[in-house]
Order: sequence, then structure tokens, then C-alpha cells
Amino acid sequence: MLFDPLELRALQSQLLQKYTEQDYCDGAVDGIIAMVKSQPRSWEHFGPYWPVVQDLILKYRPGETRHAQEWGDPPDYLAHYDYGEDMLNAIAALQYLNRDGEYLAPIGHPHSIQLENGDNALYSPALGLIET
Repeated sequence: MLFDPLELRALQSQLLQKYTEQDYCDGAVDGIIAMVKSQPRSWEHFGPYWPVVQDLILKYRPGETRHAQEWGDPPDYLAHYDYGEDMLNAIAALQYLNRDGEYLAPIGHPHSIQLENGDNALYSPALGLIET
């Protein structure tokens, strides 16, 4: 699920009334790390947002690299899931995590993603693109 950048900016504006960008990103990353520590395969719930989540972990908590190993650049078909700003990426990743109850889906469950050309595909963070 791609999010409308304008909707993310509106949410960001609301959040910036309570938090600084640094505080929000620190809190988001700490929460993600705690989740992954308690359930090691839970990173898969982030689906197409896992590459940006990894970048956030590596940037804000470089001592936690065991939870976000550098795997190189994300596949081209996920590039448009990066909104270009840390806070927007954190908001999008957490919104995706909380979407439509999918967080309760079994780990390993493939994610339906939208490719840049508008086509839908199935994707697994552990396996990559499964079906287009």
C-alpha cells in the first residue's frame, strides 16, 4: 500500500505539534527494535517498507545493526516506497504496520504491493518479488 504524500505530510504536521522530528524518529525506531527483539521475524510485517525501516535503524541506532543488516540498495520496484525524509518514512512504515489488521497476519504472509507502473504484485521481504 502506497500512501499519498500529502496525507503523510498532514499527519507529519500534526505530529510535529507534539514531537520534534528527531524525537519522533527516535521513538519509532526504538519501538521497531523492541518489536523485532521480542519477535525476531516481525520485521516481515513491514513488507515493502522494510528497506526504509532498515535505513532508519542504521541511522538512528547504529549499534543495533543485527536488526537491520545492510543488504545494499533496495530493489528498484520498491524505490517509490521511500518518501525521501526520515519522518515521512517512519510514519508510512508505522501506518503500513497498522493497516487493516494485517499486522495480525501470519509472518511470511506475502504483501500485495503496487509497482511503479501501477501494476500489483506479491512481495515478501524475505524472498523478494513473488508474482506480478
